[in-house]
Amino acid sequence: MTGRINSLVKFFNIEDEFAKFIKINAGKLRQSMIVDQFSDIINKIRGAGSVEYYLEPQRCKVFNDFRFYYSSYGGKIESGIVGIGYKGEIKLNYTEFFAFLAPIMFLGLAYVRPISKKEFTWCCLLGWEK
Repeated sequence: MTGRINSLVKFFNIEDEFAKFIKINAGKLRQSMIVDQFSDIINKIRGAGSVEYYLEPQRCKVFNDFRFYYSSYGGKIESGIVGIGYKGEIKLNYTEFFAFLAPIMFLGLAYVRPISKKEFTWCCLLGWEK
């Protein structure tokens, strides 16, 4: 099946729209966000999250510098603190965490999904901030 899809892409000269979307919006994110203000959040996300490379053909291909970070353990919220990583050992300020993710979620390059009242799963694309 993958061979047929690749043949169609070459035959019809179909571009990777997701890759184009990331290129355009990565620039917008860099211009609109004060990355230095969120450097601690970014470092903690990188430290807590697993990297998703999407090696499966035809599934959200991204550039070499971009990676989806997520935690297979999810996140927990307690008293204004967000815990991410294994057993929530990496602590972040609730407001700062979601202030960082909000514009990325707006562009569809991150998500936070509730599991319960105080637990959630998350994923975000990083690499655009460099």
